[in-house]
Amino acid sequence: MKKIRVGIIGTGIGATMHLHGFKLHHKFEVVGIYGRNKTKVEKIAKKYKIKNYSTVHQLISSPEIDLVSIASIPKFHFKQAVLASKFNKRVILEKPMCMNEREAFALSKIFKKKGLFNAIVHEHRFDPAKEYLKNIIKQDKLGEVRSVEIYKDMTYWHDPILGRKFYWYSCKADGGGVTFSHLSHQIDFLMYIFGKVKLKWGLAFTECGWRYDVNGKRHKQTADDNCWACFEAKNNNKVIPCLINISATRVKKIDLININFSGGRYKIFSPQKIKIFNSKDKAITNKIPQKYLGKNDSKNYSLNSFVRLLDNYYSFYYQNGRKKITDFSDGVIIQKFLDQLISS
Repeated sequence: MKKIRVGIIGTGIGATMHLHGFKLHHKFEVVGIYGRNKTKVEKIAKKYKIKNYSTVHQLISSPEIDLVSIASIPKFHFKQAVLASKFNKRVILEKPMCMNEREAFALSKIFKKKGLFNAIVHEHRFDPAKEYLKNIIKQDKLGEVRSVEIYKDMTYWHDPILGRKFYWYSCKADGGGVTFSHLSHQIDFLMYIFGKVKLKWGLAFTECGWRYDVNGKRHKQTADDNCWACFEAKNNNKVIPCLINISATRVKKIDLININFSGGRYKIFSPQKIKIFNSKDKAITNKIPQKYLGKNDSKNYSLNSFVRLLDNYYSFYYQNGRKKITDFSDGVIIQKFLDQLISS
Protein backbone atom coordinates (compact mmCIF):
# COMPACT_ATOMS: atom_id res chain seq x y z
CA MET A 1 0.00 0.00 0.00
CA LYS A 2 1.19 3.50 -0.83
CA LYS A 3 2.08 5.88 1.97
CA ILE A 4 -0.71 8.07 3.34
CA ARG A 5 -0.02 11.61 2.13
CA VAL A 6 -0.37 14.18 4.90
CA GLY A 7 -0.98 17.92 4.93
CA ILE A 8 -0.43 19.75 8.22
CA ILE A 9 -2.25 22.88 9.37
CA GLY A 10 -0.32 24.79 12.05
CA THR A 11 3.30 25.68 12.77
CA GLY A 12 3.27 25.45 16.57
CA ILE A 13 2.68 21.93 17.80
CA GLY A 14 1.99 21.11 14.15
CA ALA A 15 5.69 21.55 13.45
CA THR A 16 7.13 20.27 16.72
CA MET A 17 4.92 17.19 17.14
CA HIS A 18 2.79 16.35 14.11
CA LEU A 19 5.43 16.97 11.44
CA HIS A 20 8.16 15.06 13.28
CA GLY A 21 5.83 12.24 14.26
CA PHE A 22 4.56 11.64 10.73
CA LYS A 23 8.12 11.74 9.36
CA LEU A 24 9.16 9.07 11.86
CA HIS A 25 6.37 6.73 10.74
CA HIS A 26 6.94 4.57 7.67
CA LYS A 27 3.25 4.52 6.66
CA PHE A 28 2.91 8.30 6.31
CA GLU A 29 4.47 10.96 4.11
CA VAL A 30 4.24 14.69 4.86
CA VAL A 31 3.50 16.52 1.60
CA GLY A 32 2.98 20.07 2.78
CA ILE A 33 2.09 22.53 5.51
CA TYR A 34 0.04 25.69 6.04
CA GLY A 35 0.54 28.30 8.74
CA ARG A 36 -0.59 31.87 9.44
CA ASN A 37 2.99 32.94 10.18
CA LYS A 38 4.30 33.09 6.62
CA THR A 39 7.95 33.56 7.59
CA LYS A 40 7.87 30.59 9.93
CA VAL A 41 6.06 28.29 7.51
CA GLU A 42 8.47 29.16 4.69
CA LYS A 43 11.42 28.13 6.87
CA ILE A 44 9.74 24.86 7.86
CA ALA A 45 8.81 24.01 4.28
CA LYS A 46 12.32 24.73 3.06
CA LYS A 47 13.98 22.78 5.89
CA TYR A 48 11.90 19.64 5.38
CA LYS A 49 11.51 20.00 1.61
CA ILE A 50 7.72 20.02 1.68
CA LYS A 51 5.16 22.23 -0.02
CA ASN A 52 4.17 25.57 1.49
CA TYR A 53 0.42 25.98 0.95
CA SER A 54 -0.77 29.58 0.86
CA THR A 55 -4.27 28.93 2.27
CA VAL A 56 -6.11 26.31 4.32
CA HIS A 57 -8.45 25.70 1.38
CA GLN A 58 -5.52 25.11 -0.98
CA LEU A 59 -4.06 22.46 1.33
CA ILE A 60 -7.34 20.68 2.08
CA SER A 61 -8.56 20.66 -1.52
CA SER A 62 -5.24 19.43 -2.91
CA PRO A 63 -5.45 16.04 -4.67
CA GLU A 64 -1.94 15.40 -3.30
CA ILE A 65 -3.34 15.19 0.27
CA ASP A 66 -5.07 12.09 1.71
CA LEU A 67 -5.12 13.08 5.39
CA VAL A 68 -5.30 16.51 7.01
CA SER A 69 -3.56 16.89 10.35
CA ILE A 70 -5.14 19.88 12.08
CA ALA A 71 -2.94 21.52 14.70
CA SER A 72 -4.33 25.04 14.56
CA ILE A 73 -5.74 26.87 17.59
CA PRO A 74 -9.00 25.35 18.92
CA LYS A 75 -11.37 28.02 17.59
CA PHE A 76 -10.49 26.94 14.02
CA HIS A 77 -10.84 23.18 14.54
CA PHE A 78 -14.51 22.82 13.65
CA LYS A 79 -14.42 24.97 10.52
CA GLN A 80 -11.25 23.36 9.17
CA ALA A 81 -12.40 19.79 9.89
CA VAL A 82 -15.79 20.44 8.22
CA LEU A 83 -13.96 21.77 5.16
CA ALA A 84 -11.81 18.63 5.11
CA SER A 85 -14.96 16.49 5.16
CA LYS A 86 -16.31 18.29 2.09
CA PHE A 87 -13.25 17.07 0.19
CA ASN A 88 -13.55 13.58 1.74
CA LYS A 89 -10.27 13.91 3.61
CA ARG A 90 -9.34 11.82 6.60
CA VAL A 91 -8.52 13.93 9.67
CA ILE A 92 -6.29 13.75 12.71
CA LEU A 93 -7.32 16.62 14.96
CA GLU A 94 -5.39 18.19 17.81
CA LYS A 95 -7.16 18.37 21.17
CA PRO A 96 -9.48 19.82 22.29
CA MET A 97 -11.74 18.55 19.54
CA CYS A 98 -13.78 21.77 19.26
CA MET A 99 -14.86 24.83 21.22
CA ASN A 100 -18.01 23.21 22.61
CA GLU A 101 -20.10 20.05 22.63
CA ARG A 102 -22.45 21.35 19.94
CA GLU A 103 -19.59 21.66 17.45
CA ALA A 104 -18.09 18.34 18.51
CA PHE A 105 -21.38 16.48 18.08
CA ALA A 106 -22.00 18.01 14.64
CA LEU A 107 -18.47 17.15 13.51
CA SER A 108 -18.71 13.57 14.74
CA LYS A 109 -22.04 13.14 12.94
CA ILE A 110 -20.60 14.43 9.65
CA PHE A 111 -17.58 12.12 9.72
CA LYS A 112 -19.65 9.10 10.76
CA LYS A 113 -22.18 9.68 7.97
CA LYS A 114 -19.45 9.98 5.34
CA GLY A 115 -17.37 7.13 6.77
CA LEU A 116 -14.25 9.29 7.03
CA PHE A 117 -11.38 8.06 9.20
CA ASN A 118 -10.72 10.34 12.18
CA ALA A 119 -8.81 10.60 15.45
CA ILE A 120 -8.03 13.16 18.14
CA VAL A 121 -4.46 13.67 19.29
CA HIS A 122 -4.62 12.15 22.74
CA GLU A 123 -1.22 10.56 22.42
CA HIS A 124 -0.60 10.24 26.15
CA ARG A 125 -2.91 7.23 26.46
CA PHE A 126 -0.09 5.44 24.61
CA ASP A 127 2.59 6.39 27.15
CA PRO A 128 4.36 3.18 28.24
CA ALA A 129 3.56 3.90 31.90
CA LYS A 130 -0.17 4.00 31.13
CA GLU A 131 -0.15 0.98 28.83
CA TYR A 132 1.55 -1.01 31.60
CA LEU A 133 -0.94 0.27 34.18
CA LYS A 134 -3.82 -0.92 32.01
CA ASN A 135 -2.32 -4.42 31.99
CA ILE A 136 -1.72 -4.43 35.75
CA ILE A 137 -5.39 -3.63 36.34
CA LYS A 138 -6.48 -6.25 33.83
CA GLN A 139 -4.26 -8.93 35.40
CA ASP A 140 -5.28 -7.91 38.94
CA LYS A 141 -1.62 -7.71 39.98
CA LEU A 142 -2.14 -5.14 42.74
CA GLY A 143 -5.69 -5.99 43.73
CA GLU A 144 -8.70 -3.75 43.24
CA VAL A 145 -8.34 -0.10 42.28
CA ARG A 146 -9.47 2.18 45.10
CA SER A 147 -8.77 5.73 43.93
CA VAL A 148 -6.84 7.88 41.45
CA GLU A 149 -5.05 11.17 42.15
CA ILE A 150 -3.67 13.34 39.35
CA TYR A 151 -1.52 16.38 40.09
CA LYS A 152 -0.07 18.58 37.37
CA ASP A 153 1.53 21.80 38.58
CA MET A 154 3.25 23.99 35.99
CA THR A 155 5.13 27.27 36.37
CA TYR A 156 4.79 29.04 33.02
CA TRP A 157 2.04 31.40 34.22
CA HIS A 158 3.26 31.97 37.80
CA ASP A 159 4.88 35.32 37.01
CA PRO A 160 2.83 37.60 34.69
CA ILE A 161 5.94 39.56 33.74
CA LEU A 162 8.68 36.93 33.44
CA GLY A 163 6.44 33.97 32.56
CA ARG A 164 4.86 32.96 29.28
CA LYS A 165 3.76 36.01 27.28
CA PHE A 166 0.21 36.90 26.31
CA TYR A 167 -0.97 35.15 23.12
CA TRP A 168 -3.97 33.08 21.96
CA TYR A 169 -3.48 30.58 24.80
CA SER A 170 -4.39 33.35 27.25
CA CYS A 171 -7.76 33.94 25.54
CA LYS A 172 -10.88 31.94 26.34
CA ALA A 173 -12.45 32.90 23.00
CA ASP A 174 -9.55 31.26 21.15
CA GLY A 175 -9.77 28.02 23.13
CA GLY A 176 -6.91 28.78 25.49
CA GLY A 177 -6.45 27.67 29.09
CA VAL A 178 -5.45 24.59 31.05
CA THR A 179 -8.88 22.94 31.03
CA PHE A 180 -8.89 22.54 27.25
CA SER A 181 -5.18 21.79 26.92
CA HIS A 182 -4.43 19.63 29.97
CA LEU A 183 -7.66 18.38 31.56
CA SER A 184 -8.71 16.95 28.19
CA HIS A 185 -5.69 14.60 28.33
CA GLN A 186 -6.51 13.49 31.88
CA ILE A 187 -10.15 12.75 31.03
CA ASP A 188 -8.97 10.74 28.04
CA PHE A 189 -6.58 8.81 30.30
CA LEU A 190 -9.41 7.88 32.69
CA MET A 191 -11.63 6.83 29.79
CA TYR A 192 -8.84 4.70 28.33
CA ILE A 193 -8.19 2.91 31.62
CA PHE A 194 -11.73 2.56 32.97
CA GLY A 195 -14.14 3.17 30.07
CA LYS A 196 -17.10 5.33 31.10
CA VAL A 197 -16.58 8.10 33.67
CA LYS A 198 -18.84 10.65 35.35
CA LEU A 199 -18.04 14.20 36.41
CA LYS A 200 -19.05 14.67 40.05
CA TRP A 201 -17.84 18.24 40.47
CA GLY A 202 -15.36 20.63 38.95
CA LEU A 203 -14.09 24.19 38.84
CA ALA A 204 -12.05 26.13 36.28
CA PHE A 205 -10.73 29.52 37.36
CA THR A 206 -8.11 32.20 36.69
CA GLU A 207 -5.62 33.09 39.43
CA CYS A 208 -3.47 35.50 37.42
CA GLY A 209 -5.81 37.86 35.59
CA TRP A 210 -3.36 39.80 33.46
CA ARG A 211 -0.27 39.25 31.31
CA TYR A 212 2.18 41.15 29.10
CA ASP A 213 2.68 40.51 25.40
CA VAL A 214 6.08 40.47 23.65
CA ASN A 215 5.88 44.25 23.18
CA GLY A 216 5.32 44.94 26.86
CA LYS A 217 1.62 45.75 26.56
CA ARG A 218 -0.60 44.56 29.40
CA HIS A 219 -3.63 42.39 28.61
CA LYS A 220 -6.44 40.80 30.56
CA GLN A 221 -6.18 37.02 30.68
CA THR A 222 -9.59 35.46 30.06
CA ALA A 223 -8.53 31.81 29.86
CA ASP A 224 -8.43 29.66 33.00
CA ASP A 225 -5.03 28.89 34.52
CA ASN A 226 -6.27 26.38 37.12
CA CYS A 227 -8.85 23.60 37.20
CA TRP A 228 -9.97 21.09 39.80
CA ALA A 229 -12.21 18.15 39.07
CA CYS A 230 -13.48 14.94 40.59
CA PHE A 231 -14.59 12.12 38.32
CA GLU A 232 -16.15 8.80 39.15
CA ALA A 233 -15.03 5.66 37.34
CA LYS A 234 -15.88 2.00 37.83
CA ASN A 235 -13.82 -1.18 37.84
CA ASN A 236 -15.57 -4.52 38.41
CA ASN A 237 -18.65 -2.53 39.49
CA LYS A 238 -16.66 -0.79 42.23
CA VAL A 239 -16.87 3.02 42.26
CA ILE A 240 -13.45 4.70 41.98
CA PRO A 241 -13.08 8.40 42.84
CA CYS A 242 -10.60 10.20 40.57
CA LEU A 243 -9.28 13.56 41.74
CA ILE A 244 -7.57 15.94 39.30
CA ASN A 245 -5.69 19.12 40.22
CA ILE A 246 -4.09 21.16 37.41
CA SER A 247 -2.37 24.53 37.73
CA ALA A 248 -0.15 26.71 35.53
CA THR A 249 0.61 29.26 38.27
CA ARG A 250 2.71 27.32 40.78
CA VAL A 251 6.31 28.00 41.81
CA LYS A 252 7.36 24.34 41.50
CA LYS A 253 6.59 21.72 38.88
CA ILE A 254 4.77 18.55 39.89
CA ASP A 255 3.71 15.88 37.41
CA LEU A 256 2.29 12.88 39.25
CA ILE A 257 -0.42 10.27 38.86
CA ASN A 258 -1.04 8.09 41.88
CA ILE A 259 -3.26 5.02 41.55
CA ASN A 260 -4.15 3.44 44.87
CA PHE A 261 -4.85 -0.32 44.95
CA SER A 262 -5.88 -2.65 47.74
CA GLY A 263 -2.47 -4.28 47.37
CA GLY A 264 -0.25 -1.25 46.84
CA ARG A 265 0.30 1.87 44.75
CA TYR A 266 1.27 2.63 41.16
CA LYS A 267 2.91 6.04 40.65
CA ILE A 268 3.52 7.65 37.26
CA PHE A 269 6.15 10.40 37.13
CA SER A 270 6.53 10.67 33.34
CA PRO A 271 5.59 8.72 30.20
CA GLN A 272 8.34 6.21 30.93
CA LYS A 273 9.01 6.61 34.66
CA ILE A 274 7.05 4.75 37.35
CA LYS A 275 7.37 3.28 40.82
CA ILE A 276 5.26 0.45 42.22
CA PHE A 277 4.72 -0.09 45.95
CA ASN A 278 3.36 -3.13 47.78
CA SER A 279 0.67 -3.14 50.48
CA LYS A 280 3.30 -2.18 53.10
CA ASP A 281 4.25 0.85 50.97
CA LYS A 282 7.64 -0.62 50.11
CA ALA A 283 8.89 0.09 46.59
CA ILE A 284 9.10 -3.18 44.67
CA THR A 285 10.04 -1.98 41.18
CA ASN A 286 10.54 1.09 39.01
CA LYS A 287 10.86 -0.73 35.71
CA ILE A 288 8.41 -0.96 32.84
CA PRO A 289 8.69 -4.19 30.84
CA GLN A 290 10.35 -3.75 27.48
CA LYS A 291 7.28 -4.81 25.52
CA TYR A 292 5.49 -1.67 26.71
CA LEU A 293 8.43 0.58 25.97
CA GLY A 294 8.57 -0.48 22.34
CA LYS A 295 10.79 1.37 19.92
CA ASN A 296 11.77 4.91 20.89
CA ASP A 297 12.13 6.97 17.74
CA SER A 298 13.03 10.10 19.66
CA LYS A 299 14.30 11.31 23.04
CA ASN A 300 11.03 13.25 23.25
CA TYR A 301 8.68 10.86 25.07
CA SER A 302 5.56 12.66 23.91
CA LEU A 303 6.74 12.33 20.31
CA ASN A 304 7.19 8.58 20.82
CA SER A 305 3.62 8.37 22.12
CA PHE A 306 2.41 10.33 19.07
CA VAL A 307 4.10 7.76 16.81
CA ARG A 308 2.32 5.01 18.78
CA LEU A 309 -0.95 6.86 18.18
CA LEU A 310 -0.22 6.70 14.44
CA ASP A 311 0.54 2.98 14.79
CA ASN A 312 -2.88 2.42 16.32
CA TYR A 313 -4.62 4.73 13.86
CA TYR A 314 -3.20 2.74 10.96
CA SER A 315 -3.89 -0.61 12.62
CA PHE A 316 -7.53 0.24 13.34
CA TYR A 317 -8.50 1.80 10.03
CA TYR A 318 -6.29 -0.11 7.57
CA GLN A 319 -5.64 -3.48 9.20
CA ASN A 320 -8.93 -4.11 11.01
CA GLY A 321 -7.15 -3.88 14.36
CA ARG A 322 -8.65 -3.27 17.77
CA LYS A 323 -9.80 0.30 18.45
CA LYS A 324 -7.48 2.05 20.88
CA ILE A 325 -7.44 5.58 19.49
CA THR A 326 -9.64 8.46 20.62
CA ASP A 327 -12.03 9.12 17.75
CA PHE A 328 -14.59 11.88 17.26
CA SER A 329 -17.34 9.98 19.08
CA ASP A 330 -15.09 9.82 22.15
CA GLY A 331 -14.25 13.48 21.65
CA VAL A 332 -17.90 14.46 22.03
CA ILE A 333 -17.92 12.91 25.52
CA ILE A 334 -14.70 14.67 26.52
CA GLN A 335 -16.00 17.97 25.12
CA LYS A 336 -19.15 17.68 27.21
CA PHE A 337 -17.06 17.44 30.38
CA LEU A 338 -14.87 20.38 29.29
CA ASP A 339 -17.98 22.50 28.68
CA GLN A 340 -19.24 21.73 32.17
CA LEU A 341 -15.92 22.78 33.71
CA ILE A 342 -15.51 25.96 31.63
CA SER A 343 -19.03 27.12 32.49
CA SER A 344 -18.54 26.46 36.23
